Amino acid sequence: MKIIDLFVNKNSKELSQTEKEAPEILYNIFRGSIAGEPAFMSERIEKLAVDLYYLAFNRTNRKSVKLEVLEYPTAFINNSSDMQYIAVYAFIKECVTEMCNDPMVSPGLISLKDCEYSILYLLQLAANKIREI
Repeated sequence: MKIIDLFVNKNSKELSQTEKEAPEILYNIFRGSIAGEPAFMSERIEKLAVDLYYLAFNRTNRKSVKLEVLEYPTAFINNSSDMQYIAVYAFIKECVTEMCNDPMVSPGLISLKDCEYSILYLLQLAANKIREI
């Protein structure tokens, strides 16, 4: 743990400065879905899921586990905790995908503030899952 970690509230009810880009990406995904760009959506959803995975580690006192290592499970996964990190990433990606593809959500009515609340909630859930590992 770094000395600065003592002064940072990792469980805050607000997005940190480094987390502020994620809601903008989500908002742009919704705007892209209005324009009918499915390839754009899938690429951006993947990028957002990866970013959120690493941002969730910032909300804990744990060192992040690189997804590149986890992509090759037969060679590098040594214990069940590695599989649990993969599950956290899969959870994040599934949540983002469901948010973006939910037929009950009208992309034209989504605001940036709505995206901020969604990202904050998702980060809190993911950080809790990481702490449980």
